[in-house]
Amino acid sequence: MKDRVKHERDGVSWPWIVVAAILASALSVGTFYLFQATSRPAKLIMPAAAAPAFKEVSAAQGPQMTVKIYFPLQDGSGLSPETRQVAQSTDETQEAKEVLSELIRGPLSANLAPALPAVTQVKSAFIDQSSGTAYVDFSRDVRTQFPGGAWTETLAIYSVVNTLTEDFPNIKRVQILIDGNVENSLAGHIDITKPFAPRTGLNRE
Repeated sequence: MKDRVKHERDGVSWPWIVVAAILASALSVGTFYLFQATSRPAKLIMPAAAAPAFKEVSAAQGPQMTVKIYFPLQDGSGLSPETRQVAQSTDETQEAKEVLSELIRGPLSANLAPALPAVTQVKSAFIDQSSGTAYVDFSRDVRTQFPGGAWTETLAIYSVVNTLTEDFPNIKRVQILIDGNVENSLAGHIDITKPFAPRTGLNRE
């Protein structure tokens, strides 16, 4: 009884102090895990059926050209190139389609991830020489089979853009089309209604 009187006289409510301490501890732990989650790069993860790794690259016939194909790193930290041989042509748009087909085939290295769903098709390509803009038209599978995620989309887009601008000096930026149309995004996060300039800061040579 004396203790109760003393507590009331001092204006201290011990149950509320205990509750406040628990809430403060929970807030601290929550802040820590939030920081950990946002400080790590996301990974690009394609569905297993759309990511057949370690495929043999078929030998192309006729004159060859050496190109760099940029794939996302498995840890999501950026893009890294693989060197490929593709058929050389007098038509630069045909060469661009060959390069994009190699990108869709996926990486050979275990530390790289596919950029686009393996069922995607390159329907057409066109290079506007006056503006340096390449228009690349993918089948709708690039959207319907895409796993989603903002960072996944970012790396996928710049796999395409950085590859084409690296291999073809005349290409300065890339407009992605789906079934011949300008779409809002691949999976609801990144605006693809306008052409993209290369983002070389993502490249890890």
